[in-house]
Amino acid sequence: MAAQPENAGSPPPWSIPPETVREIGQFALRLASAGILVTALIQYSTPMLEVLIARGARNLLALVSSQYYFKTIEFIEGGYVFTSWIGPLRGSFKLPTLLFTFGFPISYALALSGASTLRYWRRLFTVVLISYFVCAIAVAIVCDGRLTTSFMRFDIALQPEWRREFAQSVQYYMWMLTVRLYPVAMLLALALLSGQFRGQRSISRNPAVRALKWSVAGTLTVLLLATAGFDAAATARLTVVEKEPIHNRINGLEELNPDLGPGLAKLANWFIRNGNDRAALNVFRLATPLLKGPARADALSEQIFLREQIKEDMLRKKRRNRE
Repeated sequence: MAAQPENAGSPPPWSIPPETVREIGQFALRLASAGILVTALIQYSTPMLEVLIARGARNLLALVSSQYYFKTIEFIEGGYVFTSWIGPLRGSFKLPTLLFTFGFPISYALALSGASTLRYWRRLFTVVLISYFVCAIAVAIVCDGRLTTSFMRFDIALQPEWRREFAQSVQYYMWMLTVRLYPVAMLLALALLSGQFRGQRSISRNPAVRALKWSVAGTLTVLLLATAGFDAAATARLTVVEKEPIHNRINGLEELNPDLGPGLAKLANWFIRNGNDRAALNVFRLATPLLKGPARADALSEQIFLREQIKEDMLRKKRRNRE
């Protein structure tokens, strides 16, 4: 009787164990279901989510920028609208890819096993909070760059050169950072921390994994403290400007702009061309003390003309209302 080979009946070395195949299939099904659920929730709550992202971006910028030129960021009619106190000058932009940045890591965290454990929900909450702040930071950086660029058209620098260059560089790579790098990094971190497919006990004892867990816990703590304190601090800082004289709005700009008057005059004339007489009057009031000679005389005469125009407009509105 011929001897049977030693490896007879054993699976090939390249085969995948049935348990692993079944686990991967179950996870893929949970991931697809979680993706559908999260996408539906995001679509349903998009206006509220965008408003919260805009609020977070406002708070971040309010604490790192001068409250005398930055007023607010809002989500209005499908876009992020930023406003400066100077004028006020406004601009807008859209970042639709942020919803993918927000939703994909959350779908992955939701699809992981262990929904009956506290660790699962703590991990999911951490992913939601970090994803929110990533989106808020992205909006803040784009707003910072757009606001700076808007004033540079009138030869007015709002920030030091290093910060302008930093904002422009980050904006250039923004899509890659938010849509590619962050989701991939978050998925790798979740896969490592969860030990989803094998070796959970041995992986959890790895020093690198323990260090990652402590880092995530520290990040979550900082973000929670920031969430609790940012909004009140940012609001208090911004409301100061409403109670102060209008000329305080250019505080700090003269250091960056030795010849600030002509730039403000350009901005005021731009407002006139766009039919915003009140904004033009506000800016001419700021520019006049910084101008000399004929330029100062022109600014004063423009103020007189604009006041008359505003009075006439108010009278016309009153007549229409009476009729």
